[in-house]
Amino acid sequence: MIFLSRIRSLYILTFLLINYANAFEWEIQINNTIKELPLIRDNGSQTVYDPNTNLIWLDSPITKKVKKDYWDANNYCKELSLLGYKTWRLPTINELASIYDKNNDPHIKSPFQNVGFIINSNYYDLKYWSNTEYHTKGRNRGFEWRYTISYHNRYKIDQDISYSPYTEKKWQTQLYFTCVTDMKKTLNNIISYFIEKQTGQLKKPQKQILQKDEFETTTAYLQRVKHEEKEYKQALFKYEQKKQKIKEKLYKNKNFLKKAIKIALESKWGKPIIKDLKYNADKKEFSANLTFDKNKDFQKQIFLKVPLGIARRFKRIFNTFYIYAVFNVTQEKNLFQEKLKKIVIVPSEETFHNYIIDFSKKNNKQAKKKYKLFNK
Repeated sequence: MIFLSRIRSLYILTFLLINYANAFEWEIQINNTIKELPLIRDNGSQTVYDPNTNLIWLDSPITKKVKKDYWDANNYCKELSLLGYKTWRLPTINELASIYDKNNDPHIKSPFQNVGFIINSNYYDLKYWSNTEYHTKGRNRGFEWRYTISYHNRYKIDQDISYSPYTEKKWQTQLYFTCVTDMKKTLNNIISYFIEKQTGQLKKPQKQILQKDEFETTTAYLQRVKHEEKEYKQALFKYEQKKQKIKEKLYKNKNFLKKAIKIALESKWGKPIIKDLKYNADKKEFSANLTFDKNKDFQKQIFLKVPLGIARRFKRIFNTFYIYAVFNVTQEKNLFQEKLKKIVIVPSEETFHNYIIDFSKKNNKQAKKKYKLFNK
């Protein structure tokens, strides 16, 4: 009995070690000086993820080589199923403008690779269908579909299309197009895209469409099709196996995950913002609201103890303070969960102390002084 009990205990311990071998906890900082985040391209799915707008863009050869009228372009995007998303659509004018880059050639941000453009006599135009409603004075509601960027005139947006027989002809114009979808803003989705990007180096096997030769019997042709189908399935199985092994390694790679988690937090939460700073002279404290520029749903009231004698100066230069948020991120297998741990406020002058708001303690909205002067 004792021997069996020891075996059972060893089995349970082994089970726990296997299941929690890749369970990690991270402490990640994001601050109020975040600049524009770089776009990320996944060669496997031929898409580009913009962590600044949380949009995934289609960037395949079809966006460079194929022109469609508005209706066909719109239907293509609606019927697209990619990366597990079935919510693809034509982009709005503002979304198209967000990927414009006057310093790039052509004027679309890197790392887009499949950019269709129209060559005119003295400049290039990038004309894409968009899906933005607008109103014009004294006219019925209409739509603007065309987005135009010219090399000599930065960018231009056409807005002259309305409901009329002429408009119908405009909609039949053949233009380039691309599709976008909104990534579900969770840490798991964003990190999963990073993981998928790394597997894009693998070449996915392509299924060949075989044509029957005129000197080939039907039986021989069907045998050849059957053989090709078998070869394709075997190659696809090996591809999926390699892809899964790469993913498993990446989910255990601490250095890779730390970078991915940081970008994911910056994409989901953005900069910490402290606003509506108001001083209560009787209590000798400031009240303020804490939020994040990409997560406006998060709202917390905080309090900062500041002596009356320096409160006026504190408020005047508060916009120059360095503020950063600390998140605890836990990982179990391929699932991630973040929790705001604390906010740290670092004044730009040595007159003031650092302030720490610790959210790991229940109902702690009061900033505690860190008795160490900030050195420039």
